[in-house]
Amino acid sequence: MRGAIYYAPKNIPIETYGHIYRRYLNLGGSTSFLGLPIRSPLKIKGGSIQAFERGMIFHDDSKFEAFEVHGDILDKFLTTGGITAWGFPLNNESDLFSRNGIGEKIGRFNNFEKATIFWSPETGAHLIQKGQILDKYEKEELGGPIGLPITDELYFTDAKKGNVTVYCFENGSITFYSSGETIVNRPFKLYFGEISTQDEDNWPSGENDLYGQLKIMQNGSEIYNQRIPEEGILIENNSGAFNFQCPIVITPNNALQTIHFEFEIWDDDGGLNFDRDHLGTLKFDLDVFNSWGLKGNPSGLFKSTGFDKTNSFKWAIQPDFGTGDVQDFWECTNKETIEITHEEFALAFINVYEDPEWTDIEDHIEYKFRNSIRKSAEKGNCFWNVFRSLVRLERKFSNICSLKRFNDFTPLEDIFNIKHIYQLGDSHLWWRHENMKRDFNSAKNVFWQTKIEAESGSMPLINFFSNYDFTGGGHTVLPIGWAANMPNWEIIVFDPNTGNSAPQKIIIDPVKDTFQFNSSGLRNYSGAIKSGSRIFYSPWHTVNHRQEVPSFDPTLLLLGGLLFIVMGSVVTDSITSLDSKPLEINDISKTQSIYTVKILKSIQIILLDMDIVIMVADLEQ
Repeated sequence: MRGAIYYAPKNIPIETYGHIYRRYLNLGGSTSFLGLPIRSPLKIKGGSIQAFERGMIFHDDSKFEAFEVHGDILDKFLTTGGITAWGFPLNNESDLFSRNGIGEKIGRFNNFEKATIFWSPETGAHLIQKGQILDKYEKEELGGPIGLPITDELYFTDAKKGNVTVYCFENGSITFYSSGETIVNRPFKLYFGEISTQDEDNWPSGENDLYGQLKIMQNGSEIYNQRIPEEGILIENNSGAFNFQCPIVITPNNALQTIHFEFEIWDDDGGLNFDRDHLGTLKFDLDVFNSWGLKGNPSGLFKSTGFDKTNSFKWAIQPDFGTGDVQDFWECTNKETIEITHEEFALAFINVYEDPEWTDIEDHIEYKFRNSIRKSAEKGNCFWNVFRSLVRLERKFSNICSLKRFNDFTPLEDIFNIKHIYQLGDSHLWWRHENMKRDFNSAKNVFWQTKIEAESGSMPLINFFSNYDFTGGGHTVLPIGWAANMPNWEIIVFDPNTGNSAPQKIIIDPVKDTFQFNSSGLRNYSGAIKSGSRIFYSPWHTVNHRQEVPSFDPTLLLLGGLLFIVMGSVVTDSITSLDSKPLEINDISKTQSIYTVKILKSIQIILLDMDIVIMVADLEQ
């Protein structure tokens, strides 16, 4: 059979034949949704077409198969140029399924040589031309939370802002620039993080008492206005972090939408309006021309500097999608920082003044401490690489979307540096001290404790030192899986030295209680309970907050390794209060107290208020 003749609705016989006829029969013939033919096949350049009661079938002479198009998709195809503009169809109209749902149909589509048309009852039919936007959508977003298109191509030009092509979707948009940059714009929230201000109070009034006022406008209409916090102050310091995520979700799916926000920074000197100092106002516009903040800035991280009396203010476009993301790691691998700046140091430690005062002995002590750790990231920022990925899991940082998005270390460097030195703060050093005291560092114990921590919802970090006494090279990794198989156990980890290339493994021998780990061939760690390399872990609660500088260098070194050297070869014997009671962890934060460090019958150090040091030699013979 090469064809057939059908009687059309007006009893006019119409033939169909060839490839079009075979497709028609395949769909069900006269009983299909197409109905009866209403015109004979028409030969056109490059192929042929035939119209039916509720659709059309197209055949490209260079192809073996013919394909049908019907309904709203056919109307969109014909009214926007048809075959002349978009070429022949490449498939029959087909169901479109959600990639996150099993069997969940979200719409229909037809592929054409130069475009694809998508349709759903809610969105209607919309066409996306072939090119970088369609490629980006089909490879990364199709069937995802951004939804289906709600506009055809839109083009905007501005003498100052430039040109942009945009398609809007149910829950976002995709923008394209002549530079070739193609950006997916998802719903987002505004996040405000670390801030550094100039000291308005000066000595001896202390540091600034910071609070903020955030106002957001959408196309000129106010949608949010809030004091942060509603009462009192947020930061009793020139430097700190607001760590504030605005609850308003902004959906960038209107190409005419402009979001303007203003964040005022204030120093509160007592709560009265006349007793406040204005330190600056951060202002910014987000619109289609800058891809709502992402053009030229795929990380979505900003550092605004030098306005009024504010040195720097970090804020971010925080995508509101991501709760179903597969756990991943950084696309950019571990990098080094030659030296930690004083601003980064002040933002890491809550009891550090941004503007040191020569009259304050605490500032001198903090300066000495900063000098001792300023090269702590010289060999890499592995601790912060891992810490930041944990923050993502906790949904408490500037970006909760896939970490693979971050393939450039540069915009992240100062944020990495700030959090990298958290490991040298009081909370984390005390944890290291407790590890030593309780012998938490056996390989088997690290396996079970980290597994328990993770299952309880508090992700840990795993740390290594080349030598058992916390000397030599150190490294930090993120555990993501545990397998207690015999003869060896395994902890699956993300390693900052390898990124997403492949998860690494810590191998544990449960019989000998030993471990082995090779970090990307750069360094090998292996050890037993009391020898070789050291392994220990850090719970989330020891690193998930801004730290305090350990009260004084001897205390820092004591907590870091239970030994320090003063005036030659001297080793710590004990640390007690003046009433000879052992110094407990809670005591270290008390003020107006006197503690004594006894050092092997040769010297005694008295710490007064944890900042004044008196050395008396030969107190014990």
